[in-house]
Amino acid sequence: MKTKILLTTLLWLTVMQIRSQSIVPNQTSEVCPGVDIVFTVTIPGTLPSVSSKALNVNPVLIQGPSNVTTSGGSTTFNFTGRFADFNNKQTFTVNYTDGSGLSASWDATFPKIKSLFFASQASVFYPAPSSITAPRCQSQNFNISFPNIQYGNPYEAPQISYGTVTNYQYLLPTGWSMNGTVSNGSNWINGSNNVTVTSNLSNGDGSGIRIRPVNTACAPGLATGQEASVAISRPAPRLSVTSSPSYICTPGGTASVSISGLPAGANVSWSSSNAGLPIVGSNTGSTITVQRIGSSNGEATITATVTHCTFTYTVSQAMSFGAGAPPSITLINADKSCGTFLEAYCTNPVNSTGFIWNFNFGQVIQNNPGYYGDYFLLKPLNQTTTGQTYYDYLSVVATTPCGNSDPSPTSSITIGPITGSCSGRIVRTPPQSLTATASEENVSEDRLFPNPVNSVLKLQVKTKNVGKYAMILDASGRILQRIKLVNTITQVDVSKLQGGTYFIKIPGEANKPLKFIK
Repeated sequence: MKTKILLTTLLWLTVMQIRSQSIVPNQTSEVCPGVDIVFTVTIPGTLPSVSSKALNVNPVLIQGPSNVTTSGGSTTFNFTGRFADFNNKQTFTVNYTDGSGLSASWDATFPKIKSLFFASQASVFYPAPSSITAPRCQSQNFNISFPNIQYGNPYEAPQISYGTVTNYQYLLPTGWSMNGTVSNGSNWINGSNNVTVTSNLSNGDGSGIRIRPVNTACAPGLATGQEASVAISRPAPRLSVTSSPSYICTPGGTASVSISGLPAGANVSWSSSNAGLPIVGSNTGSTITVQRIGSSNGEATITATVTHCTFTYTVSQAMSFGAGAPPSITLINADKSCGTFLEAYCTNPVNSTGFIWNFNFGQVIQNNPGYYGDYFLLKPLNQTTTGQTYYDYLSVVATTPCGNSDPSPTSSITIGPITGSCSGRIVRTPPQSLTATASEENVSEDRLFPNPVNSVLKLQVKTKNVGKYAMILDASGRILQRIKLVNTITQVDVSKLQGGTYFIKIPGEANKPLKFIK
């Protein structure tokens, strides 16, 4: 019975001790870091001392107990402490002597530290709008807003949120402004969760506006919060130049050249790359006139240079006058050992509609219409006499809406001496460049092999072309087959194609089509 009474008494004393311990500000308060706070503590005992507890984050003890008063076994005193700038719970430990003369301690733990150091669920925000399109050469206002965030302690389970953050800073592109302050590109400008920013005439394309919460409500120099951003685009105008028509056949004839898509306030200046097709009249404005000088032939690039505040753009249109410029033969390849074939490429002048190839001064005339007529193939060549050396000559003219161009310079190639072991087979020899520099037949990084081919052709393409569709064309440019490029090397079944010359064209590639012989 005595034991039961003793236990009951001890339990009552413990409860009374716990109830009689208090601290102001209390442990559920939202407290600022980085500032000195004077705490008032009441304990059921005497001889108090205070320390910071190394538990999660250590607060700082600035001054120990002061203003100590004891009455009826209870002691009240002050101490000064400062919370570290971390939003995790922090603890001060109070040590004292209780009413029985025994050592006692009490932890005052504060979980709601108003710090932005650690990101939490409460610190995430999404500005509206998420992106801004600002016209070039115009100054415009844009409103940005979002709900205020809260402080949060991500280390509690579950996380806790508390208080409200109302101060934010904005980092704008150079020359943009907010609240009367102009950005130099590195100065953060103070604001709220609802601001108006003003663009300048030119800066910011491809960048953004950075926004961060700041803890200036507690103290200067504290950690800033998790950033958000608003993307900025300032697209260039979509300019295009067209001529009507793009060729002039009549001696002294004229054509109009116009630019579209000019933004308000832009200026345009025109130039011609060829004195045979000068600009007549004004070389400014959205439309100009060009004129063919007499019976001259050639091609010209008509260029519009557009200035718009700090921006400059150029856009051009290729034109031909008279019969245009003559083509030039760029590549010749032949079976020099057995004399079975000869092939060549030429340039494709502006407005050409086809090509007429002349082999050995009229021995063979090959009229190849269309874009792919810039490829010449003579097979069989029939220069197969063993021991014989053949001297061949090749030229080409372009057909245009205004007639045939002047012929290209005549190119020469030597076949032979013919070997005695050909047996009708085709021997591929390295192509001959007209600059006497060895060159691969296919000048792009994409290539074909084997070539010639009997049944399965392997097409190796650059990585960027994987997933595209390539086209097999015949010599007249007709599309015979489409191929899905599923990998960098794609196998193509060409067994059903007739013997002859074919091309593979990959859309979007500026190089000449790849050629193969079946």
